[in-house]
Amino acid sequence: MEKRSKLEIVVTIISIIMVSVVAGVLIYQIITRESSPPDLIVTLGIPEVASQNYRVPVVVQNQGNTTAKMVKVKISKDDDSEESVLLEFDYIPADSEVSGWVSFDEKPNQNELKAMVIGYGSS
Repeated sequence: MEKRSKLEIVVTIISIIMVSVVAGVLIYQIITRESSPPDLIVTLGIPEVASQNYRVPVVVQNQGNTTAKMVKVKISKDDDSEESVLLEFDYIPADSEVSGWVSFDEKPNQNELKAMVIGYGSS
């Protein structure tokens, strides 16, 4: 059996300490973190010209600490316009964000764009 070098022993000890600290932090968060429902915030970007239409970037943030599933966001040009788009995301993890794009036939005015989360499930 080969004798281990001092460097190998030190690296092994450091690795064990690091893995233990990460596991401890994760267990602490699981135990102490209060469960709160998803808190979804929708942010619309500046409309851009695409090849055949106009597209608008959409960012949805989940500020809660529960994953939101099957998130549906409705984006419309204004209160009077019939043109609206439904954007769906499979899931948005806790404390994270997802992004997507929606398209309109006519140029949307950024100040008149409306976004609303119309439904989601949670775990």
